[in-house]
Amino acid sequence: MKCRRFEDLLFEYLDDSIAPALRAQAEAHLAACEACRQALRQQEHLARLLLDGLQRETSSLGLNSAAMGRMLAALQAPPASSARRPDRPIRWPRFGWPLGLASAALILLCCLQLHSPLPIPAPRPLPQPQASEQATTVSIQDSFPISMYSFQQKGNLIRDSFTDESCVAEQVF
Repeated sequence: MKCRRFEDLLFEYLDDSIAPALRAQAEAHLAACEACRQALRQQEHLARLLLDGLQRETSSLGLNSAAMGRMLAALQAPPASSARRPDRPIRWPRFGWPLGLASAALILLCCLQLHSPLPIPAPRPLPQPQASEQATTVSIQDSFPISMYSFQQKGNLIRDSFTDESCVAEQVF
């Protein structure tokens, strides 16, 4: 066992919660490694100091006799009755069928709404130019991005890229 592994297992070793096989390896390492023995002694000393300090602090804590009597009386008193009997569980199955049917109806309505064709309004006719009006030409130009993905393999090297290229469309009326 190496020192790093023993450091990882140090607290389990102190708590005696380590597997027997690992404990044997740790003890063999401790027999050969002074640095790990020193670390173990330091942790044991720290644990003793903390435990002693905690015991001193908690030994001064206590309840006065009146508070202790009230707590004992409350523990021995029968439980207060409630409006609902605790031994009778809520019967959820009685809610299951109505909730299931309502859920199924809601899902059916959503599916029907999604699959029903939306009404498309009829196109309005364009106004025709009057005889006195001159016909004008209109040029419409539109630019939009097109995403391009490329993939190339050269030997063991794979190169892929994702780019946006601009596309321009023009129409003259």
